[in-house]
Amino acid sequence: MNRKTARPYTLVRGDSIEASKDNVERVRSICNEAAVYGILFQPVFKGTPYSSEKAESFLNWAAKGWAERSHFVFLVLDASREICGTVDIKSPELEGAEIGYWASEKHSGIITPAVVLLCEVARRAGYKSLYAFVLPANTCSLRVLTNNAFQVEERGVTHKDKICDLYRKIL
Repeated sequence: MNRKTARPYTLVRGDSIEASKDNVERVRSICNEAAVYGILFQPVFKGTPYSSEKAESFLNWAAKGWAERSHFVFLVLDASREICGTVDIKSPELEGAEIGYWASEKHSGIITPAVVLLCEVARRAGYKSLYAFVLPANTCSLRVLTNNAFQVEERGVTHKDKICDLYRKIL
């Protein structure tokens, strides 16, 4: 349920969504939105748009993680089954695994409840804790974490050539 609009959304495993032309286009479009691109992809692609090939690769990688049990991507779908965002657990390390997420600006309010569900799924799967690296200026992501009872573990951590704060939640 979107916490701002109360509209329903569904969280599905990444291996249940095919890399169809429409899904590839949807991922490409979201990843080129200013907020998502600026925080996640600008440092990597340095202004080059997030391509359809990259979007297709992402969807295939999402499915592969489930098959190999190496990472666990969930997609957030709206009532028309259109991709609106994603949340993921980046490793099978039960003691503690990193999470990540992004969502379309048009669906603000879906990631906080998606992370609630992700934490519950992780707890049931045997994870002891989840953590996230966040840029201090990324106030939207900080809200997601604090609304989900993640606590600051360390400030000023270098992660992927960026200075981030590390947040953790014990499950």
